[in-house]
Amino acid sequence: MTALILCLLALDEVTDLLARLRATSDPVQMYQIENSLQQAVRPAHVPLLVREIETGAPAARPHLIRVLGRAGSKDAQAALRALLGKHEMASRAEAAYALKLLDDESGMKMLVGLLPKAQTTEDKQAILQKLYAYYVTGPEVVAALVRFLETEREDLLRRMAIYSLASHKHPAGEAALRKMAEDEKDPHRWEALATIVRSGDEAAVERGLKALEEGKVPASAASILLNAIENAGQKALVPRLRDLLEKAADSSLRAALIRSLVSLKDEKLLGLLGKYAEEADLVVSSAATEGILQLAGRSQVDLIKKIAGQGNTMHRLRAAEALLALDLPDGLEILKEELGNAIWSYRLQAVYALGRARRREAVDLLLAAMDDGEERVRSQARTTVVGSLSALYPYLRFDPNASPEKLKAWWAKNRPK
Repeated sequence: MTALILCLLALDEVTDLLARLRATSDPVQMYQIENSLQQAVRPAHVPLLVREIETGAPAARPHLIRVLGRAGSKDAQAALRALLGKHEMASRAEAAYALKLLDDESGMKMLVGLLPKAQTTEDKQAILQKLYAYYVTGPEVVAALVRFLETEREDLLRRMAIYSLASHKHPAGEAALRKMAEDEKDPHRWEALATIVRSGDEAAVERGLKALEEGKVPASAASILLNAIENAGQKALVPRLRDLLEKAADSSLRAALIRSLVSLKDEKLLGLLGKYAEEADLVVSSAATEGILQLAGRSQVDLIKKIAGQGNTMHRLRAAEALLALDLPDGLEILKEELGNAIWSYRLQAVYALGRARRREAVDLLLAAMDDGEERVRSQARTTVVGSLSALYPYLRFDPNASPEKLKAWWAKNRPK
């Protein structure tokens, strides 16, 4: 009897969620309802889902197909196979992917077969997103991606296919990427080269850095190549990257070089960043300022305070966190001031920063922020203060569900001196 009652309750919940999905066209709400359905669905709901897929709005189909896959039963698998030849391309791709997750190889075969048939950018994107190695594997996938790159000309789609191909780490795929990287007429040769660099191939790393030094890499691809060098952990190249930074004229390249050198923790970079932070070019000065805040220690306190006194609010918030990391109370003063910022999103960022501060004075400010005029700030302040109290004072008992007023009263009584 208990099992029957639970089954009926689950059916009511799924029916209610499907009605809500049917009534909305808002993408965010659709994803939220899908998440709830994923938790509630059971094998007994398969006929209900199939009927909704056939009669409901096309926009809801991908969501419903993913939920159907979650049901996981043989009936769900059979229903997904039936969907491989029905409806729009995006829904067929979702059905194929759901089958792959259920270890049904017909899913991978269908995804590979759909790629050359796709006509629109949206359909090609939907399929390419599912052809990464952590979704599907096998030589058929690699061969399909190689063929796609030979004929496709749209920038975004070619980039997606390049990164998908690189993810498979298959000899045929690597050979195709090396061929692309050598083709001077291929506008995406630098992205192809970057995938080889990222694997740590020393010859590719040298080729990429030399091309950057000779100014052969377009600005749009330079950051991709630099990121690959950085991810390959090529710290030995830091002096050459620093020299390139001092010689480069393009602002986007200089900014990308600064970010890469910061990531590689170049010890000599701090001496240059103060100069670049003063530049009129906002792209360069912003990257330099962020670099200072990431690398600076006690010897740069004056520089951090100078950044905190300038007009850029996000830099000011980051400076506050850097000062707090150095155990300097100036950071709290800055965050206190930003809690009074006229723009609510900055007040929200100050709340997040206070949560990371993990100190008694930060709790005081977070409790005050629970009276903010913006609901999102109030809500986050309450969540953050509960997290801070739990981390700072696990030995003190308090009710995490208490009202703001009761939390404040509790803190006034129990606040450590």
